[in-house]
Amino acid sequence: MIMRQGRAPEDVLREFLIANLRPDEVRIRRLIVNHPEADILWQGDYPENVATLLEQQYRTMAIERIGEQQNQVLLRCSASPIPLEVVKIGDCWFVDAGPIIDARKRAEGRS
Repeated sequence: MIMRQGRAPEDVLREFLIANLRPDEVRIRRLIVNHPEADILWQGDYPENVATLLEQQYRTMAIERIGEQQNQVLLRCSASPIPLEVVKIGDCWFVDAGPIIDARKRAEGRS
């Protein structure tokens, strides 16, 4: 199991973004808040050469906190056109992938 305890929200977001380059259901589920339509996150993937280049970028890109509450942090980075929230549940941080799921559904013509 991927441990998020003691890790910064930025680290969890970075790991999630990298996991989405080569979709792996088990790995992604361990990084996100439960969502009934999460399966869209591991459908399809990038060509390997593109995934490799993006992973290199994601490992070094800046991630900025633009909002913060006790158990929620809103993060912005160049890998996502929309800010993403990372929430603390228990002692671990999880990405709220809802906005990404919604965007992918719209791109596929689903509501």
